[in-house]
Amino acid sequence: MQSYGNIGPYDRNGEEWPAYCERVELYLDANKIANEEQRRAIFLSTCGASTYGSIRSLVAPSKPTDKALGELLAIVKEHLAPAPSSIMQRYTFNARSQKEGESLFQRSKWL
Repeated sequence: MQSYGNIGPYDRNGEEWPAYCERVELYLDANKIANEEQRRAIFLSTCGASTYGSIRSLVAPSKPTDKALGELLAIVKEHLAPAPSSIMQRYTFNARSQKEGESLFQRSKWL
């Protein structure tokens, strides 16, 4: 069977996680890989040693092969880009004061 494209390992410094996930999905679709176990195995074998190690730590005590591909992608996404803290967002909002030389319109636009 001919293989189209190349995924390559995930590089945290060179690519954002959502973009890597898109490339993985495109690779799997282009190669007509529909079996969930194969899709997960290809992802886990191509994501790179560092990413695989992180995944193992995040799903412990389970094994990465016990989770669906979608679950694994979501777990890593939550780890790399957690949702902002509502308390911190509230503090930032409440602490914002009008800067010198800033018009009321500019301040209200920021808010």
